[in-house]
Amino acid sequence: MDPFISSAHRTRVLVVDDDPSSRLLVLTVLKRYGFSVALANNAADAERRMAAEQFELLVTDNHMPLEDGMSFVRRLRTSNDTSLQNHRNIPVVMISGESGNMELSEAASAGIHAFVEKPFLPSALGKLVKMVADGDHKDFAHYSTLN
Repeated sequence: MDPFISSAHRTRVLVVDDDPSSRLLVLTVLKRYGFSVALANNAADAERRMAAEQFELLVTDNHMPLEDGMSFVRRLRTSNDTSLQNHRNIPVVMISGESGNMELSEAASAGIHAFVEKPFLPSALGKLVKMVADGDHKDFAHYSTLN
């Protein structure tokens, strides 16, 4: 068994992605790593979930209709909405099909802890999310299958 996988790891994670197959993939990976996972299909849905429930980590796609993941995280970080204030400092892992220097710089300045490029290896996503959940990251982390 992979030493990174722990059935005792019960961090509550909200996964936000407009693509059902991507949500299912991330859900499957994170459950395998012992996370408790809830799903949202866009930023508005995520905001409703966060107002009603407590989460300890956010995994979001960047490119979604209506509001992208980057602007959602920025808005969350600066929100004065009392129902979202418990999530202002939530650790965030962003998943995106694009990763130019501009996007990586924006992600780091938005307070995103780690950035995962599509396509990704499921084990790499699980290990990176676990690292962020455990607070084992000092700086902005970037994972690419091209690295």
